[in-house]
Amino acid sequence: PPAPAPAAEAGAGAEEELPQDWLDAKKLLDDGEAVEAKVVGSNAGGVLVRLGNLRGFVPASQLAPHRKASDMALADALELVVDQTLKLRVMTCQYGPTRRSQRLVLSETEALKADRIASMRAGDVVSGKVTKVEHFGAFVALDGKPSLSALCHASELSWEALRHPSDAVRQGDKLQFKVLSAEPRRNRVNVSLKAMQADPLLERMGDVLTETADDDAECAIVPGVEAVCERLRAVEGVVGVTMGRCGLERRGGSQDF
Repeated sequence: PPAPAPAAEAGAGAEEELPQDWLDAKKLLDDGEAVEAKVVGSNAGGVLVRLGNLRGFVPASQLAPHRKASDMALADALELVVDQTLKLRVMTCQYGPTRRSQRLVLSETEALKADRIASMRAGDVVSGKVTKVEHFGAFVALDGKPSLSALCHASELSWEALRHPSDAVRQGDKLQFKVLSAEPRRNRVNVSLKAMQADPLLERMGDVLTETADDDAECAIVPGVEAVCERLRAVEGVVGVTMGRCGLERRGGSQDF
């Protein structure tokens, strides 16, 4: 599932009472904008960055995957990041009267995800694996880097009426979807499975039937068609009405006259 939304706390004072550097950091958080910051140190849990006059923290789990080589100790990998400039997003901005009560947490992975989401457009076809099915829809891990989680709402899973999303997809299914919306600010992607198929209500008779039945061949009459024929025959100027091709589709019937 998508990561929880970043949180901001202004502490005891009103926003206008915050020091300017904290106001700037809070604006970055509220706007979801990325910022570049230089790494000035590292510790056992991550790296320290300088943002204006503030010192922020980037947990090791929030650094880009390529910075954490599997054949290298974490402390050594973090040390290599020192003096580099990273593109980051503010995830937590908490101001307090003492340094111990202040928290400024940033993420490189969230900034990379936002860049990828910003490159997506409605209608793009993406591939992914269903990771979780809920009553409101399915979560999908999209292929590619950085990893992204998208939501396919229950109403976008199938043209058919579903009792539960699990009637259409199961955990582990690998499928293609169409992007409905991509929001970099919120790192949110909504996709559709049913958009990969044509709306059955818009199909033409020629798409439903490949062959025309012989005139003498029996064809199941679409319910209600006979009554329609009677009304048409009663219209002034109509000489006669005969039925041609007919077909029963999943969501309705089709009839040629």
